[in-house]
Amino acid sequence: MSRYTDYKHANEILRSIEKNPEKYLIIHYSCESFFNLNGKSPRIASISVRQYNNAQTNNFSIHQVAEQLNMTITDENYLEIEKKLLDDFFDFVDKKSDKIWLHWNMRDNSFGFGALELRYKILKGNPTIIDNDKKIDIGHLFKQYYGGGYIGNPHIQKLLEKNHFNDKNFLNGAQEAAAFDNREYVKLSLSTSSKVNLFSSFITYAVNGNLLTDTSKLKMRGTNISGLYSTFEESRFGKMIIGLILMIIGGIIGEIIPILMKILHF
Repeated sequence: MSRYTDYKHANEILRSIEKNPEKYLIIHYSCESFFNLNGKSPRIASISVRQYNNAQTNNFSIHQVAEQLNMTITDENYLEIEKKLLDDFFDFVDKKSDKIWLHWNMRDNSFGFGALELRYKILKGNPTIIDNDKKIDIGHLFKQYYGGGYIGNPHIQKLLEKNHFNDKNFLNGAQEAAAFDNREYVKLSLSTSSKVNLFSSFITYAVNGNLLTDTSKLKMRGTNISGLYSTFEESRFGKMIIGLILMIIGGIIGEIIPILMKILHF
């Protein structure tokens, strides 16, 4: 697809989010490091789900579940506590069948909805499966909207820095892995929650045209005829010129119609 076609498709999704914010949930989760597990699935530490329209957030965190069960987290009982965490999460999912899920790169069995489902199955659970057409990858959406290379790597952290968001609870991947190894589950939960809040801000800024990226408006829409016209049409100068042209055309038509009516004897 052309640059403009990608932009137009992503813009339609953003406009839908703007018009129907109550339909969208934002999700992120944290887990054990993927490395040195010898092919085993990583244990889940926290999942956060934020309602886009009202900022209400549901947190499913290993330390909170342990407190509910009146248990201290150990290597021996971690799986029991994790199972309850995923019980609660998938019960929540089952009640949200009408929602669309916004996420960042949660696309496969390594990290994503598939990984959560797999982990629950390993723990003898029966996960509610979310249809793929009800999932929107924010990272991919932004690539379509702004174009490839719209921000440096790692994308989330670079967007955070460029837009001057200050989130003291944000942890990058390496920091989250270290926090899990150090049993800092509260810190992991706060980081997960901070990311769904951050993603919400990214989306709101994108919807309003205020998200700062490394891409110019010209590159966003592309340089074919449709893209150039769209860029011109959206600019202040373009709107002024188009308005002036329409006013002139309207004036000309207003002059011509009475003359035609006289000629045709109306």
